[in-house]
Amino acid sequence: MRWTRKAWLVVTGAIATLGGIAYAAVASVERMTAPPYVAELLADLPAAAERLAPHSPAREAIESGELESAHEMLSFRPRAEAPIPEGFPAYTPVGVIELKTYPSYRKAVGASFWPLFSHIQTQGIPMTAPVEMNRADSVKGDGQMAFLYQNTKVGSPGAIDRVEVTDTAATIVASLGMRGRMNEATAADAAKRLEDWLATQSEYRRQGTGEASFRVFGYNSPMVPDREKYWEVQLLLEPAK
Repeated sequence: MRWTRKAWLVVTGAIATLGGIAYAAVASVERMTAPPYVAELLADLPAAAERLAPHSPAREAIESGELESAHEMLSFRPRAEAPIPEGFPAYTPVGVIELKTYPSYRKAVGASFWPLFSHIQTQGIPMTAPVEMNRADSVKGDGQMAFLYQNTKVGSPGAIDRVEVTDTAATIVASLGMRGRMNEATAADAAKRLEDWLATQSEYRRQGTGEASFRVFGYNSPMVPDREKYWEVQLLLEPAK
């Protein structure tokens, strides 16, 4: 999963602006609700390794005896700075690879941040998290960015305000929860882990080819300390024929 330096600057710059503008009203720290199975894993960490997918960093930490590190990964609850779209699954715990199913959702897609931000301001579209980023071809060749609508009843597909509003079909992904500053090297390592995990599976295959098979969901603004930032790297899947 190779991201150009320019693409990462666009991504981090966009999230920075969101932090300064869209999320400025957030005064208190709210946390996302942990998936129900996390408590079970934390209750017996040595036994949790067998329940975690191969190539999950949390599983590797447990198997190497680094239980404190594994506990820190699994117990981390991301900050909730904006609501997630309706029907979206819970966040993937840090250090865990898991299958997730997303419902169909609507998003505004563009090659850069400002047309997207102008669009939601002009149209009165509430901000949600995450912001979606991928390496699909764009006009500028740096990948695409998308702001997600809260549901498919808001707006309608089509070109408007220099962005394209599209509907994404229900999707299955392999997701890896990440904590810390978003950067190219860390994303590439996460993508490699997802590909290694997929090589152990027979029920699924990757959807698409190359970098277009991946997407990143970024949840936090720059006002959040780096060690508190949460994001996901996801590999798009489809049932194996």
